[in-house]
Amino acid sequence: MLEFHIEGLENRIVQTPIYRNGKIITAFCYLTISGLSIGMLQRICLELTNAGIFEDMDGKVSLSSKLIHEKVFESMVDKAIKTLSKTLQDTKPWDHMAESFTLTRKMNPLAINVTIEMKFYGRLSKVIDLDLVPSYRLHYDTTTRYEGVRLNCPIHAICKWVDGEDLNQNLIWSPKSTGYEMHIFDIARKDQRKLYILTALRIIKTYLVKTKEIAKAAGHPPPQITTVLKSYHLRQIAFYAMYYLFHKHPNFRLDCAHTALLYFIDFLQIALKAKRLPHFFFSSRLAQDMLF
Repeated sequence: MLEFHIEGLENRIVQTPIYRNGKIITAFCYLTISGLSIGMLQRICLELTNAGIFEDMDGKVSLSSKLIHEKVFESMVDKAIKTLSKTLQDTKPWDHMAESFTLTRKMNPLAINVTIEMKFYGRLSKVIDLDLVPSYRLHYDTTTRYEGVRLNCPIHAICKWVDGEDLNQNLIWSPKSTGYEMHIFDIARKDQRKLYILTALRIIKTYLVKTKEIAKAAGHPPPQITTVLKSYHLRQIAFYAMYYLFHKHPNFRLDCAHTALLYFIDFLQIALKAKRLPHFFFSSRLAQDMLF
């Protein structure tokens, strides 16, 4: 995650729930600016205001996830790539081992995909993909504890505008608790059965990445599944696998990574057939079992 802050708006940006039919949509939120009007914001952060990232909605000023992603972070990444590319072109620190070095970016909300490619003399190119996800830290979880220790997991809001007739799509953010994910994975590494699930996760991720690379090298479009499934979705499937196999059935035996991979593929098949990619922390009321 690429955590950002807006100077002058410390303690002013507030997570505001989104309601539909009288119920809170837990997967999304607005970020509203407390106690400031558009006119006041022009004096505090003129460039951002002129970029249109603040929008008045029902008497409240909200931060546009779409415009801050497209007009601010896109420009920042492009400028950084241009500067770095020029520096590398001038100094050529890679000249002794590679023929060329290129940096490119693609906007893929909620991420910014940066690709580093090195072409070697007479050898296959080396490609490194980086996913930058702009995120605003909302707060720390000060209540969840593990073995008597407070976790203090950070909760972030990421740019995730969506379509919806009764929602202002440009203003929507998605709260993410990656701190919990890291904690669950840390705990999983202490259990051999869960390690097999993590191995299956790595195998699937590697397969999808390599499949896309092969298709690209051959000049063909990649299989649809490689573009639909993101790393996030695969992690969520791993959580469900660990929950249903081990937390629901503590004595369940899992003896090898091959069997874990078969279970992982079964969970993946269920999600694809249902046409619903999983979001563990939003859909499972028993997610706290994974933390205690």
